[in-house]
Amino acid sequence: LSTIGRDLQRLARAAHEVGEGRLDAPIEVHRRDEIGALAHAFRLMQQRLRLDALTGLVNRDVILRGVAERLRHHRRQTDAESFAVLFIDLNAFKRVNDRYGHEAGDRVLIEVGVRLRRVTRHDDLIARYAGDEFVVLLGRVKGRPEAEAVRGHVETALREPFACLGDDGSVQA
Repeated sequence: LSTIGRDLQRLARAAHEVGEGRLDAPIEVHRRDEIGALAHAFRLMQQRLRLDALTGLVNRDVILRGVAERLRHHRRQTDAESFAVLFIDLNAFKRVNDRYGHEAGDRVLIEVGVRLRRVTRHDDLIARYAGDEFVVLLGRVKGRPEAEAVRGHVETALREPFACLGDDGSVQA
């Protein structure tokens, strides 16, 4: 097979993997022609499929796969470290949209994502799960007290008023 043929086969395998739900399938094509442009476009598509368009956080599918992967590793005991999952639901978020409008609601969701990134660790996985729900996968914790401490940081960060809402700026999480 020619180089072009091999690269097209690699792209076809990656497309099949993505079609099967494996959004992180590597694309081993690095060229400076139309096939390279196609591979680049495919990488961008993969990235967009993994992210929530509004917040830039990973999406529901990615977080569910991350939790499932940690459970598999933990059950096999190849992963002795504990992990934790935090589920965050913004209480009464509908009132934000009703009172301030959907644009302000979107700004609040974006700010929640920023705050969650600020108070979690670099290797924790943060997702917008749905609407006003977020999930944080704490990849490594030394036990419940450490997970509770991170939860406390999250709760404190989300209690702060949201500047984009004006007057009191409060939303309960």
